[in-house]
Amino acid sequence: MKTIRRASAGGPSRPAAALERLIAELSAAVTELGIPAAQARIHHAFEQLLALFQLDRVALWELSEDRSALLLLHSRHSRGTGAPPPRAEMSPPDWMARRLLRSQPIAVRRLKELPKAAGRMKKYMLAQGLRACLILPLHSGGVVFGSLVFACTQPRPHWYPRVVAQLQIVADIFGNALARQRAEQARNRTELLEASILNSLLSRVAVIDRGGMVIARNTKWAEFVSCGGGSKTRVGLGANYLEICSSGKLCMPAAETRRGLENVLTGARQLFEIEYPCPESEGQRWYHMSVVPLTGQAGGGAVILHTDITDRKRAEAELKQSEERFRELADELPILMWMREPGKDVIHVNRFALEMTGWKPADFTLTQWLAAIHPDDLKQHWQTFVDAEAARKKYTLDYRYRHASGEYRWLLDCGVPRYHADGSFAGYVGIALDIHARKEAERERFRLAGKLLQAQEEERSRIARELHDDIAQRLALLAIWMQKLENPTSIAEADHGVSELRREAMQLSLDVGSLSHQLHSSYLEHLGLAAAVENQCKEFSAAHHVQIRCTIEDFACAPARDVSLGLFRVLQEALRNALRHSHAECVQVTLSAGTAGLRLQVADNGIGFDPQAMSGCEGLGLASMRERLRLLGGELSIFSAPGGGTRLEACIPQSANKRAASERFERLSPVGQTD
Repeated sequence: MKTIRRASAGGPSRPAAALERLIAELSAAVTELGIPAAQARIHHAFEQLLALFQLDRVALWELSEDRSALLLLHSRHSRGTGAPPPRAEMSPPDWMARRLLRSQPIAVRRLKELPKAAGRMKKYMLAQGLRACLILPLHSGGVVFGSLVFACTQPRPHWYPRVVAQLQIVADIFGNALARQRAEQARNRTELLEASILNSLLSRVAVIDRGGMVIARNTKWAEFVSCGGGSKTRVGLGANYLEICSSGKLCMPAAETRRGLENVLTGARQLFEIEYPCPESEGQRWYHMSVVPLTGQAGGGAVILHTDITDRKRAEAELKQSEERFRELADELPILMWMREPGKDVIHVNRFALEMTGWKPADFTLTQWLAAIHPDDLKQHWQTFVDAEAARKKYTLDYRYRHASGEYRWLLDCGVPRYHADGSFAGYVGIALDIHARKEAERERFRLAGKLLQAQEEERSRIARELHDDIAQRLALLAIWMQKLENPTSIAEADHGVSELRREAMQLSLDVGSLSHQLHSSYLEHLGLAAAVENQCKEFSAAHHVQIRCTIEDFACAPARDVSLGLFRVLQEALRNALRHSHAECVQVTLSAGTAGLRLQVADNGIGFDPQAMSGCEGLGLASMRERLRLLGGELSIFSAPGGGTRLEACIPQSANKRAASERFERLSPVGQTD
């Protein structure tokens, strides 16, 4: 079979739904887990991008700290395409590096489009076997952190701006994640440095006996002024810590601290803790005081530890501010964001969700939300939702919900399980996108596609009538005229010439009539689908010298006209494919009808092919067959293997046949007629 060239990625006809779901799922995964922990999901997303846009390689690169090279983080490539190297040099900066560092996308449809200044990039692509690429910068806050590269081994006619913009969203997800990752790494390094300094210089430990006297201390305790810095009173060896605490000279609450110390010393409690602020010259600081019993020491006692927790308090304050900023951001986003804790009915949502539903925050419960979902969609997705919740897995559902306006609108909802730092389940977090406009556009597209096919069939019928009733009759009459107008030199010559003209004219008339039958089968219109299938097999076999066995099984029903026409066109295309591509010598055609519906099977003994290798690059014939059956509510299945022939099955359920008949009756019924 002739190899069919893959369509250009990113054309306007590519479905947007798969990319929208991919963006939603990838954003939720990377936001929740971060890039290192989301490797499996990133790899799965890259596989989807390869399939969705017919790419050969997708690679995620991070700039090195000195910005002299790109370091490979993740990649996926098609079969037959090699993996990218782990490092790509950018020093000295060339054309590609300068554009990337200026956060400018690079779209290359073919190598000859590259300027002379991009010599290093062209050499790299040639070495990797690449002929087209799209390089999108990963940036956040005006800083470039890396790039997301989509590459093909063949030239690409277009990188559509709309798809480039959508892919830039994917790149921005990784850019923000890398920015957060680098910020977190920098913050972790700072915290480690602070912890190292604290452990080395600021350890404050003292041991007191049962009466409260300090009997031991480390060197840093001696430098610790008043166990909190708020007084110049020094607590050295031999000082009574209980009395100093009672004096109120320390920053801790005097009565509460003494009572806690005494309870630990007497064994009434095993731990006493208190947090307290201390004003110092550079500002207020927070400390954590903990007291535990002294074990293994005759007479008892206690161990006292003062820890500076100012950084933690500030971090908590910053976290609170960050959460407030995130809530403000979430309230401004035009998407529904939600979070639900395990075992609880309450759903926390952003302001957009309240505007969508017209509810108050207290109204947002799981019970209330399920009641707002369209009953048909709830019935369809309920088990999927229950199973995902039970297994604590991610789920993506599209369903209709009752909008604040009272109408049902389509929503794409993605929920992802979240976990605490200790690994315990923390509930679900998710986002939901209003996809009502896209759903309506899809429905309109399907309606227009059906009208287009209907118009094609009407045009074929018109052409067939003209060929049969006009042209063929005129040609036959022309043959008669030519017979009468001949002026032969001899009777024998006249007889021979007239005979030849008549034969040619009549043959031309037969050929035009045959063309008419191909465009519009009279058998199908007057005798039904079964007779039309048998006649088509007979005519095709005679015209192309191919053995065709036709079997009609239990076909007592009369399918709707649209269904009959759709199956007949599928048969015509299947027979042409068997002859043109499969080079078959024998074809078996089976038409059957049962309680499940109508089934047309066309099997040949040709060369066959690998259906997996043809995925995404089907020809117009297969695409038209699938579209016809889809519009009729049916489906097309293809079974083949190299050297094993091909079997094609077209199935239309009985419900679709009845629906097509009902719709045709409605079209033929007089408009405005009432009982």
